[in-house]
Amino acid sequence: MEKNTPVDNLEVGYLLPARRNADQAPETHSDEFSGFNYAIGAYVKPGTAMQHLEGYLGQADFDKIMRGYYQTWQFKHPYPEDFRAYAEANTDKNLDWFFDGYINSTYKMDYAITGISSQNDAFQLTVKNKNILTAPFPVSAVKNDSIVETRWYEGFEGRQEITFPKGDYDQFILDAQHITLELHRTNNIIKTSGFLKKVEPIRLKIAPSFENPRQAEVFFLPAMGYNVHDKLMAGLTFYNRVVPSKRLEFVVTPMYAFGTKDLTGLGNIEYHIYPKKNTGKTFTLGLDAKRFSFAKDDSLRSAAGSVDVVYKYAKFAPYLEYSFKSSPKSNITQNIRLQAHFINEEVKVNDDVSGLFAGKKWTQNPVYRLTYTLNNKNVLMPFFTEVNLEQFGYQDIFGNDNHYLKSSLELKTAYVYDQNRQVDFRFFLGYFLENTEKITKKKPKINLSVFSWLFFREYRKKPQSAPA
Repeated sequence: MEKNTPVDNLEVGYLLPARRNADQAPETHSDEFSGFNYAIGAYVKPGTAMQHLEGYLGQADFDKIMRGYYQTWQFKHPYPEDFRAYAEANTDKNLDWFFDGYINSTYKMDYAITGISSQNDAFQLTVKNKNILTAPFPVSAVKNDSIVETRWYEGFEGRQEITFPKGDYDQFILDAQHITLELHRTNNIIKTSGFLKKVEPIRLKIAPSFENPRQAEVFFLPAMGYNVHDKLMAGLTFYNRVVPSKRLEFVVTPMYAFGTKDLTGLGNIEYHIYPKKNTGKTFTLGLDAKRFSFAKDDSLRSAAGSVDVVYKYAKFAPYLEYSFKSSPKSNITQNIRLQAHFINEEVKVNDDVSGLFAGKKWTQNPVYRLTYTLNNKNVLMPFFTEVNLEQFGYQDIFGNDNHYLKSSLELKTAYVYDQNRQVDFRFFLGYFLENTEKITKKKPKINLSVFSWLFFREYRKKPQSAPA
């Protein structure tokens, strides 16, 4: 891990499932833990929670409680509720956030410093609680990357202003020493001066690393590609997908095509929404995009003479996906995705009088697709199910409007008969609920042949034909 990244391996271990709502409470029965969560829930999270409790109570009061608890219960068999009763009886502070939040639930701590103002003798910091857990939190005043003073504040719901005594500081950091289980730290820093107090400069890095909450980082790698029409392509891949996962993730690869001397590329961006009280459930808003050449006409007759024409396509495919699991330990994951594929293609335009090639124009053909998937990663008997409903409208070569509504079912499974040895099975069933080409043609271009299923999986098609 980088020396300038103030995140350790244990914190990353907690954030891996917690950011994805896949964590489990420490009080979960051992039989119900997933393998990874057993280590995190039973050891990492309770240890960090005790560190948070120590910082909040102060070392002297914390040590007093721990020594008294040991002397009271030595050579006995206490239960978690016994520790809670003793701790709450020996402090006047409310510890519900610790026991009901950290220990008995998967509620998350996620504060953000959203604003700052200066008065005569104090700074006013606006802090927002973006999750459920109302845990107390420390705020540190920092000068030249050194902590000058740290103060603790009681937890709250919603948004509040807190007061920090005036001093010579250049920034404030919520939980600067990483002693709490804060979920997102990139919004925990604010500068005391400057126009963009919340914005950190973007740092480009060629080597990926763990998330650095004190620096906005974008990673890049060289990229190359090739296809028949664009020929060799070269560019860079920019991405921010690192460990742990983020709400907003992207990967973008712009390239230059040496064959067509044009820009090509592809990319994906996703924003994840995790319901605060529902473990294992995720909503994702995403966009897939790509732009390449897909066809060529040689020696077309035009008013300027014979020309070679390359046709390009650009696809934009926004989607909404809902993913859910019955429990973090379950091998079964289910997804529902609604996606629209807006396929923009160049087609040739001929002169109405001479019939000569007169240029190109863009056309758009939208494809709408609703997909349900169920994936069971059982080691001995894995299986995968996908159900699709797809609608597409287009024009044929004569300018006639056509459309279809297609449904399909795919099943894949495997029989594992020895270590690293298995037999795979795949079943596919498709049916056109409606297909206007079947009414007008004996052999429509839209069909469910093996070729069409494989070739048109990405909804790429030649001019004046349609995907199947």
